[in-house]
Amino acid sequence: MITNAHQVVQAIINTLDASEYLVRLIHDSKPPINKRLDADQLLHEVSYYKSKNTEGYNVYFRPIGYEYVLLDDLTRSSLLTLATLKPSLLIETSPDNFQAWLRLSNIPQSRDVALQICKELATLLGADMGSAEPDHIGRLAGYTNRKPKHRAANGLYPFVRLHKWEKRECEFIPLRGACGEERSVIPHNKTSDSSDRSREDFNLCCMLINQGKTDDFIRYELELRSEKAKARKGGFDYIGTTIKNARIRCNTPVTPL
Repeated sequence: MITNAHQVVQAIINTLDASEYLVRLIHDSKPPINKRLDADQLLHEVSYYKSKNTEGYNVYFRPIGYEYVLLDDLTRSSLLTLATLKPSLLIETSPDNFQAWLRLSNIPQSRDVALQICKELATLLGADMGSAEPDHIGRLAGYTNRKPKHRAANGLYPFVRLHKWEKRECEFIPLRGACGEERSVIPHNKTSDSSDRSREDFNLCCMLINQGKTDDFIRYELELRSEKAKARKGGFDYIGTTIKNARIRCNTPVTPL
């Protein structure tokens, strides 16, 4: 884990590889400061943000583009599921409270589709639904979280820490499109190996479990969607095992299939 603000921001820029970023500085009693910058400009202003942070501003940002998804208010218990989605950034915004950034492998072609994906992912991870939108800002690591509730007895605030960063893409397949129809932003001719297909099926199960769906409903969805389930008909109950393991991960009762 790196703590130097300049190195942290450089790592974030290198990982997300966005052409532009939105930066927002928010103070409890002063007007917000909004900036739209390219990567070089963002890096150039690191010291400026540090100065404003010392004055009491919270420092927020987001990469511009519908391919970037913020997951907010994640607990430590959700991080194993998060890891299966190949997040680009994992940020601890306050002790044991996390944000993650995902970069989708296929860019949603409208805000409505991007919004639906944000909501499905937030449901899957138990993240804050109020932040599940394609233009929401997250905290920029390398600075302090100035919320009054996080102020320690000695007057200090916790640093927003960059825990993990890796330049990679998330191949999440949304359950439904923005208008309720079944759809996917991943091309049908896209190929993946067996482990990727298993991961996609497992993520789908977790999402449906968190939505309160029954095992019968989940089984129907997998029979409809899963190429691996179609190839495994007869013999080993691939769908039943996937549902059972997902319920164990989601800490919900295993119901008869």
